[in-house]
Amino acid sequence: MNRKTEEWLYQLLWLADCMSRPTFRNLTDTFEGWASRQGLLRQIQRLEGKELIESRGDTLEQKIYKLTDTAPDPLEPMARVLQEFAEDVESLILLEARPCGGESSAAIVQGAWQFDRVNHLYRGYLETLEQFSRKAAEGPLSPREFEQWSRRERAAWFEVIENDPLLPLSLLPADYLGRKAWEARKRLAKILPQQLDRR
Repeated sequence: MNRKTEEWLYQLLWLADCMSRPTFRNLTDTFEGWASRQGLLRQIQRLEGKELIESRGDTLEQKIYKLTDTAPDPLEPMARVLQEFAEDVESLILLEARPCGGESSAAIVQGAWQFDRVNHLYRGYLETLEQFSRKAAEGPLSPREFEQWSRRERAAWFEVIENDPLLPLSLLPADYLGRKAWEARKRLAKILPQQLDRR
């Protein structure tokens, strides 16, 4: 495996780890921090052991990896994989609970988290993205403008993530703006390279 391939795999594993376990630590950690705690080969061996990727080739330089085809059912194999995390409570905790006093999930969510504040932060974040879109439509941003905007975007995103409990879809309030912001962020990620090429 050459150096560029190894670096690319590192980046891919980092992004996959962040998105598969969107904890505060994962979403705010830097690539360098993650890489210092994780080893590429260790991660690949772990994924192979769980049969999430397959490899072909005898030596490290010849190995080719591909994602294993998995179906959503049955859940038993997934349950076995999750049992490996039983002591890793910083990464994953599985709970099953039901309110017994007649409380609705919506009432519990509204009582536990300040979604007015979360949505306020998301509105600010969306405005930050809109500012970039308007400015980019006028022409390429200067390196200084781009640096200033990217710092504002990152700060706004981290503030939102610090306050958003990142609940499952079934528990989110109807007016939750997080999904809209995430989609806008993904759209921006697609056009950002074009903006950088124009500079």
